[in-house]
Amino acid sequence: MRSARHWLAGAAGFLTAALVPAAHGADTLAYRVAIESGRNDLNAELSGVSRLVQAANNPPPGLAGLEQRADGDRTVFVAVLRSEGYYDGTVAIAIDDNKTPILVTVKVSPGQRYTLGACTIRYKSPPPEGVPKACQDLGLNPGMAARAAPIIAATELLIRRLEERGRPAAKLAERRAIADHATHRMTLAFDVDPGRAAHFGAVDVSGTKRTNPAFLARIVPWRKNATYDVRKLDEYRKRLSDLSLFDQLIVKPNVGKLDAAGDLPITVEAHEGPPHSFGGGVNYATDTGPGLKAFWEHRNLWGEAEHLRFDLQLATIAQSLEAALTLPHVPERGQSLGFDLKVERDLTDAYDKSGATGLAQITTPLGGHWAGIGGLSLEAADIRQSGSSDFSVLAGVPLGVTFDSTGSLLNPEKGERLAVQAEPAFGTSGGLRAFLILSGAATAYRPLDADSKFVAAARIRLGSILFAPQGGVPADLRFYSGGGGSVRGYGYQRIGPRDAAGNPVGGRGLGETSFELRYRAWKDIGIVGFVDAGMVSESPYFADAGAPRVGAGLGLRYYTGFGPLRLDIGTPLNPQSGDGPVQVYVSLGQAF
Repeated sequence: MRSARHWLAGAAGFLTAALVPAAHGADTLAYRVAIESGRNDLNAELSGVSRLVQAANNPPPGLAGLEQRADGDRTVFVAVLRSEGYYDGTVAIAIDDNKTPILVTVKVSPGQRYTLGACTIRYKSPPPEGVPKACQDLGLNPGMAARAAPIIAATELLIRRLEERGRPAAKLAERRAIADHATHRMTLAFDVDPGRAAHFGAVDVSGTKRTNPAFLARIVPWRKNATYDVRKLDEYRKRLSDLSLFDQLIVKPNVGKLDAAGDLPITVEAHEGPPHSFGGGVNYATDTGPGLKAFWEHRNLWGEAEHLRFDLQLATIAQSLEAALTLPHVPERGQSLGFDLKVERDLTDAYDKSGATGLAQITTPLGGHWAGIGGLSLEAADIRQSGSSDFSVLAGVPLGVTFDSTGSLLNPEKGERLAVQAEPAFGTSGGLRAFLILSGAATAYRPLDADSKFVAAARIRLGSILFAPQGGVPADLRFYSGGGGSVRGYGYQRIGPRDAAGNPVGGRGLGETSFELRYRAWKDIGIVGFVDAGMVSESPYFADAGAPRVGAGLGLRYYTGFGPLRLDIGTPLNPQSGDGPVQVYVSLGQAF
């Protein structure tokens, strides 16, 4: 006859009940687990590390195996509770085999949580200026809970601060933590070896076949003989990764070759990926019909990460071929020089256009997530609108700043984006023309839960064209609104002023806003609710804009490895004459 109860005891604690039923098997010992504790946070943490809980659907073949699991959990629970600052708790695990299924009860009494008492930092040799001298500099304050996580984080921060100030070989010689069971306080001491001072030395590149090693060594973000700083090394690693050349990349200081003068070599081990790629996609919208896009790119044209890309678009309302060449770290380190040439033909309700556009542009990092943009553009095009035709040749000087903290191009879940641009333009278009195009767009993304299953997204876009009348601005450079990329539910370019035939003519003032609530219901499937609004005015100051047009709808997202596939269905809430009741949009990526 099996005994009624088997008790296992040890140090640690817990108090709310969590029941986990186990699956029944013909040759196994089915059981359920009850963890009793008054601390919901501890309940969740212990359940997450409990083999009894995690393996309940795979029960052992006999009672001895169940006892072995319980004994293992007791040891793990002790470690978890100590890591949370509970050093005097008790754990009792009882197995009641008179129940069906067998009941395993875990009773935990955490006891009093220990707090941090005296804490000291001692360096074995003189440290550099600006490193932590007191534990408070590391976030360890007297009286705080003596938890392991902040102590470990403080240790890592201490070493990091030394690595930021010229000490690449800094290490923790010893960390002493003594718990006083009489006072329930912990004393803590850090003994630190700061290591020798160092400055950046030569960069040694290995593993490349198509990429010039001298180029990789040349684009470092530090000056010659600069004091070693791990933040600069991190920046260099990101700079190399952003070249999109390598499928394996290691960047590290070669501490073993630090010489007597403090010269520290930097090792780069790189394995290049394929230099070419190609791809394409299709899209569809009820207002514009089907479309096809394809691209081909070479990411290392002459051995210094020169990026050449061709894009082809074939759609009912637009056909284009575009070639873009980007030279990274030209003319200076961190900058990029880009050239773009595009030939296109547009056949929209607003205008018909056949022409070509060229652009030369320099992008300069401004620190953090900011970048500055400046360039020169030239456009030559034949444009027809409302029965009239003009051949225009216009030069522009686009100047702007951008900010992007999202970390994702096609599916951002957090962060912000901002782009502001001013472009003076001048040339001929039915006469001499000169005007200024101002535009700005901002988006923000906020996860509403820890797993980012719910994400709120918002967008605003504004534009104004100054110093020219409506007729003095070529039709293709005016602002338009409506469609899958702006206000869903309305036809492409259908919001704003229209001519006598009801066709859009664009305007000099633009305002748009959007809000989405995105819910990732399953791993691969998401649901989106959205509201968009927009208006276009002949006046750059919205004097004749009227009420904004508002659209709303629902969408589905199918998440793939390269980005979400988007299906949106929108309807206009205050339509104009000629607006359809529903618009459907299918494409790759989120709407914004």
